[in-house]
Amino acid sequence: MNNLPEVFSQQDVQELPFFFIVGRGRSGTTLLQMMLNAQGKVTIPLESKFILHLQGKYEGRSFTSPLEIRQFCEDLYTNRKFRLFWNVEKEALITFLSGQLPVRGFPEICKLIYAYAPTPFPFHNLCMLGDKNPFYSLYIPALLRTFPEARFVHLIRDARANVWSHYKAFGKKNAVHMASQWKLYNQRVEAAKREKPDRFHTLRYEDLVSNPEETLRSLCTFLNLAYSPAMLDYHLTADKWAKESSYLNLKHHLAIGKKVSPAKAGGWKEGLTSFEVRCIEHVAYEELLRYGYPVEKQSLASSALLYWAMGKIRFHIQHLLIQKVLFSMPFSLRKHIFNGLSLFFDARYTGSGTEQA
Repeated sequence: MNNLPEVFSQQDVQELPFFFIVGRGRSGTTLLQMMLNAQGKVTIPLESKFILHLQGKYEGRSFTSPLEIRQFCEDLYTNRKFRLFWNVEKEALITFLSGQLPVRGFPEICKLIYAYAPTPFPFHNLCMLGDKNPFYSLYIPALLRTFPEARFVHLIRDARANVWSHYKAFGKKNAVHMASQWKLYNQRVEAAKREKPDRFHTLRYEDLVSNPEETLRSLCTFLNLAYSPAMLDYHLTADKWAKESSYLNLKHHLAIGKKVSPAKAGGWKEGLTSFEVRCIEHVAYEELLRYGYPVEKQSLASSALLYWAMGKIRFHIQHLLIQKVLFSMPFSLRKHIFNGLSLFFDARYTGSGTEQA
């Protein structure tokens, strides 16, 4: 069941401003998403890459017939996270979008889908649409082609805490690889920020959990939203959503139903080895300084060169295959790849909360 009132027209939806929450995953982006959802006049559905996935095929196209809507929805549902987690029944969505014809273009149909998506957070007088997707940090220029007036919320977390959070969520990995990912994501956001500084608001995870009200009030001013005390009680509804959602019930989201606490911010000091800390600080030294985190310049011993090389090789392979190749190939080819991967990996997302995504 979607939350759009019957009197909400396509024109109403098209006039809603759009914003994106970006930053490296495990930086508190889901926490911030839930806090903003609890504000009452904004909706941010669960994570999906469908804008990027469909942009190449549908950018610049309008929709004038039910047949075009059906083809668009068939393509939309090749995106695994949308299909499995948004809880939008395909035929119901086709009926809804067909009732909005004609739809002027790709930005308009995306906004209609975001507004239509169900959410357990009650909203009144919807005034803004949002998206939370760390992966979009790498594609901000592409997002601005579709939503040229969009705003961006850049969420930063200490690189050492970020790597430690990845370890806890997904298992221990090469610290150089993880720190290089953190650095890349934030560098990409900073590059976009230099082009359009007035479109970006930067906040730190540590400030969000230690002083949430002041941090959220500043963010609401940037987004032209009214601050609501309900934003601090996000966990009451997020807990219910997490129990009902196969995505939020995954291992790495199990804390989302708990009240915000600064206690976790320094967990990396006990969790990481001194060697891992040196590797992370060596990779991310300049960025850690820029964002105000205490750090010392580190040099690595020759005995660490193999570990360093393996981390860098893995980072560059992942960056090439996923971030360069996959979303640069024609949609028709990528769709077949996604369909093939779904045959093997869908069960990981629809099983118990012990599985990882």
